[in-house]
Amino acid sequence: MRFLAFFRIQCHMLILRWRWLLPLPVMAFIGYLLVNALKVNLLPEFLSLPGQPPQVNAWDALFIAFGNAYYMVFVIANLFLILVCDSLPESEFGQLALFRLGSRKTWWAAKSLSMLLAAFLYTLLCMLMVLGVASAGLPFRFEWSPRTAGYPANVLLPFFVPGQMSPLGAAAVLFGLDVLGFWALGTLVQVITLFTRRYLYGYFAALLVLLGSFALSGSLINVANVLHLLPPIRNLILTFYPYPFREVPLGWSYVYWGVVLGLLFFTGAFVSRRQNYLANCP
Repeated sequence: MRFLAFFRIQCHMLILRWRWLLPLPVMAFIGYLLVNALKVNLLPEFLSLPGQPPQVNAWDALFIAFGNAYYMVFVIANLFLILVCDSLPESEFGQLALFRLGSRKTWWAAKSLSMLLAAFLYTLLCMLMVLGVASAGLPFRFEWSPRTAGYPANVLLPFFVPGQMSPLGAAAVLFGLDVLGFWALGTLVQVITLFTRRYLYGYFAALLVLLGSFALSGSLINVANVLHLLPPIRNLILTFYPYPFREVPLGWSYVYWGVVLGLLFFTGAFVSRRQNYLANCP
């Protein structure tokens, strides 16, 4: 029961803040830009041709928004880091709560699970916002648009995806990758903050990882397939940026995030046992 009470406190402190309204206008603006871009690129037949289904739909905008490496690194992932970067160091209230909790392992588990919940809610909010705005300007159908089915790279999807799953299924796969990826990045911020006691160091470390992976992706061409997975950005989107293909099954990206999260969780648990949390308490 103490764990659940502490977990609720952590979620309240991490998520129920005014800054969490920021994704609404940001993602709405991205959706608006993509709707206009899809219309302009396909004028005058962007809606439909006589006797044919619409050439584009709202799913196209969603997959472009969450498949564009620039959007992911500089806006979507970065905004998540801004929202959660100050979850550590622990406040005086949090330190006293830890003292009542009586277990640093349980404290770290609550911290990690609250970051998972934040990643889940953030990804869901962002995807629904883009899809909602796109649905207001484009047709919504539970099937691939002719433009995407004919050439999936148009919406930054690997070529095999439309033949293996529906748009909802592909969105679910992408949702899972982003939740795990944001959880890992947020946990990285927490681990670095545990070492440095400065949350800005944690934020800039995670941002540097994103920017470094963005730069590294362009140089990974003729390498072993497993090395294609090294840049985190390639496990946040479905294609192997900057290329429209993917040579490793999607499931390996889930394995990638599982390994990263395991290492981060173990490191955080180890470091937290050596923290002097009550040093700053009155």
